Amino acid sequence: QISAYAIQADGSALIAVSHGQPWQIEVLRLNTDGSRDFSFNPEIRRSNEWMRIAGLLIQPDGRILVAGNFTSVNDVPCRDLVRLNQDGGLDRTFSLGGGFDTPYDSARINAMLLQPDDRILVGGWFAGVNGTPRRLLARLNVDGSLDDSFHVGYFDEADGVEMEVASLALQLDGRVLAGLKVSTFPDIGPA
Repeated sequence: QISAYAIQADGSALIAVSHGQPWQIEVLRLNTDGSRDFSFNPEIRRSNEWMRIAGLLIQPDGRILVAGNFTSVNDVPCRDLVRLNQDGGLDRTFSLGGGFDTPYDSARINAMLLQPDDRILVGGWFAGVNGTPRRLLARLNVDGSLDDSFHVGYFDEADGVEMEVASLALQLDGRVLAGLKVSTFPDIGPA
């Protein structure tokens, strides 16, 4: 099962593939003839069983943003969003610090968008970035640090309602559209 894909400038394809188990996910590069490029082999792992790659985004310089639910890349601890060099090695100039904050085990990163100034919009289900409150939507600088100038406020959830950013789009005038996934849960009454 393919969970994410991106096409590189030379026509080769990056795909995130699940091999039937949620913790067996690889990011592969396919040559233009469809054969696998075995020189590209990032090892993306999660410390517990469930893992997901939700997005791949190629930057103009060829580096690759990978978003998902993971805890290490090439045996280096990192969470939720990383940048790879063109050869699949971890780009250590990009760092989120502590990553995305949630009240639970891990964030869900569902969408990424590269703005013309190379800053990165990230949407999903999270409460903050590296200890700074940013609910569901954040913008990162080129080096992965939080852009403090971008804050859309707080997405309020009513009792029994859960929201997450599911998609992002950039309009021609530079404004951003965010598609929300809203889930409701029936009132189960007092415990």
